[in-house]
Amino acid sequence: MAGVKKKDIPDIAAFMPEFWEFVKSVWIPEDSDQYWKEVCDKAQELYQKYPVDFVKRQILGFCEYLDQKWQDERDKAGTEEEQ
Repeated sequence: MAGVKKKDIPDIAAFMPEFWEFVKSVWIPEDSDQYWKEVCDKAQELYQKYPVDFVKRQILGFCEYLDQKWQDERDKAGTEEEQ
């Protein structure tokens, strides 16, 4: 199996630590417009800095994950309130 080095994909190597900081900063979904605006703004900022398909897919995948996580938590809270 062939490996890759930072010098082979410098943009992706630079993106990954920034993506990790983004992930940590918004990990717990909140039910507020301000939170989701922050997610969108940070995602857009990252993609503008690294406009390649890999970055786009990482960001979109994570944002879809956050949305699903928020929906699941909301549904769970609604179910608990009904009991």
